[in-house]
Amino acid sequence: MGKLGWPSPEKDRIQEVTTRLETAVFSSWWYRALKTVNKQHKKGLNSLIILVAWELWKHPNGCVQWSHPMLVWF
Repeated sequence: MGKLGWPSPEKDRIQEVTTRLETAVFSSWWYRALKTVNKQHKKGLNSLIILVAWELWKHPNGCVQWSHPMLVWF
């Protein structure tokens, strides 16, 4: 938000660039990871990556939307 409570275009642009960068880094990591396994294991690795990414994405949303406690994983 800007000084008077109006949305800040600068903040929106920064968030958009950051999101694109995070997506690019994740997708390039995923692509490199797939290149390290043979063809018969690619489906399994894809499934594992999707499952972990989904769980990581769901957790903060659950904390915000449904008041689930924030857990710290080590």
